[in-house]
Parts: sequence; structure tokens; C-alpha cells
Amino acid sequence: MRTLLARIFAALTVTLWLCSVTPAQNPTTSSYLYLSEIENTIFGEMIKFWYLDTLNGTVHSNDTIAMQGLNGQPIFLDTVSTSAPIFMYFNGANPYFAYEPVFNAPRVALPEWADSIRARAAASGCFYTDINGFYAHRLVFNSQGWMLYRWPLGLPFADTVIAVGGVPNQQTIFVDGYLELKGLVRGTVTVGAHGSNDPQALGYHCIRLLDDVRYANSNPQTGEFDPFTTDMVQIVSEGDIVIGNTPENGRDNCGGMGYAQPDMRQKSIIITAAVVALGEGFTFEDQNDSYVWEYSTGYQGPSPDHRGDIILRGSLAQHRRGYVHRSNHGDTGYGKRFYYDTRFDTTWLPGSIPARHIPEFDPPQLDFGEITVYEIDTLEVVLRNEGGTYIDIQRATTGSTVFGVFAVDSMTLAPTDSFAFQVIFQPDNIGQFNDSLIIELYYGADLKVPLVGTGAALGVTPAPLPESYALQISPNPFNGQLRIQYGNSLNPADLSIRDIQGRVVESAHLESGSYTWTPAGLAGGIYFVTLQTEGSTICRKVVYLK
Repeated sequence: MRTLLARIFAALTVTLWLCSVTPAQNPTTSSYLYLSEIENTIFGEMIKFWYLDTLNGTVHSNDTIAMQGLNGQPIFLDTVSTSAPIFMYFNGANPYFAYEPVFNAPRVALPEWADSIRARAAASGCFYTDINGFYAHRLVFNSQGWMLYRWPLGLPFADTVIAVGGVPNQQTIFVDGYLELKGLVRGTVTVGAHGSNDPQALGYHCIRLLDDVRYANSNPQTGEFDPFTTDMVQIVSEGDIVIGNTPENGRDNCGGMGYAQPDMRQKSIIITAAVVALGEGFTFEDQNDSYVWEYSTGYQGPSPDHRGDIILRGSLAQHRRGYVHRSNHGDTGYGKRFYYDTRFDTTWLPGSIPARHIPEFDPPQLDFGEITVYEIDTLEVVLRNEGGTYIDIQRATTGSTVFGVFAVDSMTLAPTDSFAFQVIFQPDNIGQFNDSLIIELYYGADLKVPLVGTGAALGVTPAPLPESYALQISPNPFNGQLRIQYGNSLNPADLSIRDIQGRVVESAHLESGSYTWTPAGLAGGIYFVTLQTEGSTICRKVVYLK
């Protein structure tokens, strides 16, 4: 085994070869070497990066990332980001980071359905339906093109061909059912599948990899390929992506993980693709459990059951992290050798899934124009989530008293969602005022919208109120309590407060003095305070910032 120093030197050599370091926020899911929403398995167990793991591309998780290993392992050669505030370390883990990790990063939102891929496949005539959940499919690539087989679910494979194609050119193929996949690929193609629609069909809710899925001209031992090749593959499942326990994938070989094998074709699986598991994760079948679960037949392999390595030259995105190695049964599964395909930085595959944080405001700034001193105006700004991350909003505020914003509860905007913020301007003097609407986020940098408005003098000097009559309301806008002062001891007054629909929400009979209104169970917004005495009525607009 190479020494740690040799490993790090080789790793740094790879890093320096890259044209640039990919930022923590990438445009698509394929722009990450590793991406996940949840780090715990369906059993609630936290999976760790461990001592055999070397990752030479960007890594992100919405969840807390766990690590296990000693002496500068595992090794991360590009940016590692998490939406959590910390990492979890086990057994004295001491990972190597080529770049400073990023914490509290925006959460990437993986969609539940591959809608764009489904639509592209349907438009090109390559959408294949699983009739009533009764059929399985197998897609096999070769250097001349591809063949799609179909046979009854639960029965042995039958070589009934239902579709053929030549070398794909920006092609999208989707199977609305269970799909087995393997082969040597030429061209550019996205393969998608839903998994079985039958909830009782355990083990069929996935794309199952029978053997290598790699470029036709790649090295059969290492998966290495010409970085200038035009061949590109994306594999997208609305369920799991599962490595089949087949002889081609190392079944019963008892190979050592993380070491050079005499024949990697029988001790590993090589994948040159962007791998995306939207429904669950990237995992392997027959994990030598004592119980039968979704992708297990109850098979018990040799102990230890080292099947070799997963050599991934591309990228991996998954909703929930799946096991590719278990410590049970004397060690079961695969080591990981993941290498990022840097072409994914600049080239989008057919039906690529967005993953960048793109908040957009309409309008990009609010200009209230001229407002008479002490008058109130309200404008609206809409925040749209046009990207592939969640926008997790903690609260909205402004920095001065002349501007305000209607209170909003904490919320999450998923991709394509929007929300309208109501912003208030009440100048207390003549002149221009500048401020910002600040959208405070749980993850990532806060968002800001510039605010500007001008306080203008009264156009006509109003007649002074009689000395016997005075009304003062403060503060306005208010948050919590509104103080109403009435200064005429000879003329009692009736107070009423109405909401914007005209409904009375508060009433009282006032003598000279003050009255405090504390809204209870009312929404933030505009209210009207009316004071009526014998022969006169006055109304003031107030704003409640909840």
C-alpha cells in the first residue's frame, strides 16, 4: 500500500492538473463529485467517509457529514460543504482537506421526479411504459448503439427486444419501471427509470447495474478515458441505483478493497457516468444481513465478502446515502475510488438537474418616490427561487425605523416557489432615505434588496387642530403595542380600530388621557384608528409589524 505521503502527493498532483477549483455552489447535480440530502440510511445509521476514501471533486451534503480514519484520511482534494454547522468524527478521524470546508451552506434540492428527463424521452419517442407494473427491462449498450429488452417481472431474463438504437447523440431514454443496465457506451445519453410501480415487488424499485457502464474506449482495468472524449452518460433513477451481486461485479471473489487487483474486471464495477438517485440512494444488493430487506435475497456470501472496488469516474448525487460497504459478515461490499469528470463543470448533460442557489427579486430594488412626511406607503417585492437549492428563510427585517416589513414566519421556498414581501415606508423628515430589506437565511449568506424613498413637505399647510382637541399615535409602524393619546377632557371620544377589510377589531370609550392597544391573535398589516367626538371624526392609518 502506498504511504500516506505518497497518497497526498499524488492527490495534490491531480488537483493541480485541474483548470480551476469548482466553487461550493455548482450549476447542476453532476457538477459535484458527491452530493446527498440525507447521510443516514433507511435504518437510521450514519454512514461515514472512511480511510480508503479519496475524493478529488466537490463534496456537499445537506446533512452532517461523518468521517472515520487516521493519519490524514479520508482525503478530500476539492471543496467540502455541508448545510450543518459541524462534521462528526469517529475513532480519532483526522481527514485531509485541500481547501477550507464550508459550513451552513444552502441546501441542494433534489426533485422527487425526473420531469425534464421524462419529457425529453417522450418527445424523442424513447419513453417506455411498464404496463401495469408487470414487466422488467434491460438496457444494454455496445459500441454500435443499444438494445432494450422486456420480460415478465419476477421471471428469469428473456431476450425479447422491444427497441434498438444507434450511437446516441444527446439522446434521452426513460423506462417507467424496473431497469437493468450495463454495457460499453459511445455517444452522449441520459438513461432514466422509475422502478417498479408494484409496491410488493421488493428489489425492483430501482435501476440495477449488472456490470460496468463505461465508455467504449475507457481502460477496462481502471476506467480511465481521454479527457477530451465526447462520450458522456447520465444515469437517473426515481428510486435507488443498485449494484447487482453478479459475477461481473465481484460476487464471491473475496477480493481486497482498496488494493490493486489482478483483474479489476472481476473484482470491481467501473462506472463512467453522472449517477443520480432521486428517490433513495446508491447502494448494493445482498449485504449479508440477518434479515431480508429491499435489495436482499437472503443470500449469505463468503466471510469476508470483499467484492472489490467501485471505480466511479463521473459524479454521484443521491437523496439518501446508501451503503456500498458494511462491516457485518467480516466486511461486505466495496471500497470507493471516486474521480470527478471535470467536463461536468462546463457541459450539461441532457435533462441535467439544477443545483445552484439562484434567488431572484422582482423588482430588484424598491423606490417609493416622494411620500409626504408621516404618510405611509406600501410596496411589494417578490422573491422567486429559480435555482436548485432550497431558500430557508429565518426572518425579514429592515435596518431603520422609516422602513418596515410585514412580519413573516420562518419558511422554506423550494425550487420554482415564490413569496411576496410587503415593505412599508413612512418618512419622518424631508429628504432621501436609503435602507435594505434583509432576508435572513438559515443557510448561506443573507439576501438584500435596496430600498430608497424621499420624504416630501406637505403641499398645503393644514389648518391647526383646535387646542381643545389633540390625537397622537406612536410608534407607527409598531410591533407589540400601539399608544393612543387623546387630549380633550371636555369631549369624550369613541375609539374604533378596523382592519383593511373594515372589520372592527377593537373599540373603547375614551376620556382625556391615553389608551394602549395590544393586538391579540391578529395578523400583521394595515389598520385604521378612528376617533369620533361630538361634531368631529379623525382617522389615522397604522401599520402592525408582527
